[in-house]
Amino acid sequence: MGISYCKIQPPATPGGTVTNSTIAPFSDRLMMFCNYLLGGMNLGGQGFSGALLWRNDLIAKTGVQAKDVFEYTLEGVILMMSKGWLEEPPKMDL
Repeated sequence: MGISYCKIQPPATPGGTVTNSTIAPFSDRLMMFCNYLLGGMNLGGQGFSGALLWRNDLIAKTGVQAKDVFEYTLEGVILMMSKGWLEEPPKMDL
């Protein structure tokens, strides 16, 4: 006896379902925080790869790319702090 598959519903389309909703499914705060986390992971990965690369030309290219990623992430962090979505780190008087 075989298994009957006739009662199984087909999966939803991979693109999702189109609705008339005007409410965003994800908040701006969540998306900015995801960008912040991904930027930090990217910088960590590039530092790790720079330590293991043997070719000096690739190390330099990785450093330039890391600078660009850092500047992009920093812009997002400044925006998040200005909106109160991310705490500013504590400062110390010297």
